[in-house]
Amino acid sequence: MSDLTPKQLEELKELLLARKDELQLNIKEKGVSTLQVESDQLIEEMDQASTSASQAVRLRMMDKEAKLLREIEHALEKFDQGEYGVC
Repeated sequence: MSDLTPKQLEELKELLLARKDELQLNIKEKGVSTLQVESDQLIEEMDQASTSASQAVRLRMMDKEAKLLREIEHALEKFDQGEYGVC
């Protein structure tokens, strides 16, 4: 059994839900911006390298956020099953 009170559990669940929504929005926005490349940016080789590096960074950040999102979803499943905080 969890050492948290029902109120603390509810507050924690609300924080997890808010963070989940934030991550989903961030992933969606980064996914769209990663795919948008203006033709003017690709005129010179340096611009291409810079654009590629920026896209790589955004993709790594999206990957980390996606992993965190999966962990939050797993924690929320444990809430729904009444197992959160039980080792």
